[in-house]
Amino acid sequence: MKNIYQRLDAIRQDIAYLQKDATVTGYKAITHDFVTSELRPKMIKHGVVTIPRQISGELKDTTKTTGKGIPYTNYVGMYEFDFVNIDEPTDFVTVRVGAMSEDTADKGPGGAISYAMKYAFLKIFNIETGDKEESRQAQKPNHITEDQAIEINDLIKETSANLEAFLKVAKAKSVEEITSDKYEMLIKQLHIKRDKMREPGE
Repeated sequence: MKNIYQRLDAIRQDIAYLQKDATVTGYKAITHDFVTSELRPKMIKHGVVTIPRQISGELKDTTKTTGKGIPYTNYVGMYEFDFVNIDEPTDFVTVRVGAMSEDTADKGPGGAISYAMKYAFLKIFNIETGDKEESRQAQKPNHITEDQAIEINDLIKETSANLEAFLKVAKAKSVEEITSDKYEMLIKQLHIKRDKMREPGE
């Protein structure tokens, strides 16, 4: 069973970049909803759940008002987020993040925790963000882990699969250079081939 660090690393390998999806007062930003929607299926897949906890919170007067005289308030909060291994709840990592949200109504507390959670996700998973996909600096692809490479090599030998043909499908020069996004598809094919070999009469 994988521990929480291995699970977080698996999620990190699954998602390395998110493009900023919103414009706020003239600059590009990435929203809480977008980050959450992208990470949620990865966290479910790898068995990690996030538990938020507020440590402190304070509503401050900014001395600013709108054109109609409505005062702006600034909610400042400190939060902790537990990233928990769902198979072993005592196995978790905690991230502490501070955040603030300026508002003219009652949305400050909600905005602050959403902001904090977004950055907890971005920082713990080392996710790069940018304005345009084309503007990204070249990145090394995320390859499968050493254990996954060993598993694939063992199955190739067990099934007598043609390595050259297999790597052509995987679009890799070696098993170790297979990218993580192709792992599940390739391992499934090898398991199917192995199971057919074990069927009676085969």
